[in-house]
Amino acid sequence: GMCPEAGHAPADKWAILDALTHAAEDFGLNHRTLGVLRALLTFFPDRALPADRGAGVVYPSNRVLAERLNGMPESTLRRHLATLVRSGLVDRHDSANRKRFARFGGVAFGFDLSPLARYAEALQAAADRALARRAQADALRARIAAVRQRLLEDGCDAADPLIEDARLCQRRKLPLEELEALAQALDNRLTTALPAAGMSASDSRNERHIQTTDQSESVSSVDIRDSDETPALSEVLDSCHEYQSFFPTRNPDWPTLVSVAERLHPMMGI
Repeated sequence: GMCPEAGHAPADKWAILDALTHAAEDFGLNHRTLGVLRALLTFFPDRALPADRGAGVVYPSNRVLAERLNGMPESTLRRHLATLVRSGLVDRHDSANRKRFARFGGVAFGFDLSPLARYAEALQAAADRALARRAQADALRARIAAVRQRLLEDGCDAADPLIEDARLCQRRKLPLEELEALAQALDNRLTTALPAAGMSASDSRNERHIQTTDQSESVSSVDIRDSDETPALSEVLDSCHEYQSFFPTRNPDWPTLVSVAERLHPMMGI
């Protein structure tokens, strides 16, 4: 579990919810449980959630909570609340004398939301890791799609199991290891499928580029042995077209190009 240190500052409740939304899988939460947490957070009046134990208590009755959740059945609501308490992100809170508050509309449980503020940094770090994994998966899917297209153009059968896996992985949620293995298998297939001779110069240049993209060729090491000059930006962009989808703007400059390259290299195993 997570170990909050002492002396935490208050945290923005909506920023915490946002971080949790990205890292939901890591904490075994689904979007409906997060919906219940969002509803609980709306009962806390301030945006800044205090980190001190017992300082973030809300007392909505189940009926009022269910109403705020568009009439979620109470049995479902209780299940989601139990999940939140089990996760350690919310504490169930009884009154000082252990009696629940009797409220209009039924018995109210108190829920202490302060653990969220104590865990804020850990939750943000988990969200950053989840977003990095997602970016890596997107990069691998783009690479898989490009190599699949190339193999089809080279006459590979669309019904081939490897080609079919490459098509299906664009929609399925696969672990990074599986995407990496699939990308590697496609690269290997491309390497073995290459005809030894009879390619035009431009064909062989393209073949060489695709084969070496994930091993050695990088945006910042385009071949410049013939002259002391740095190659034109347009030349680099033309020869590295699979990088295009990662640029934030249509016409990147050198610094953008280099920073995108640095981000992509670890993803592509360079």
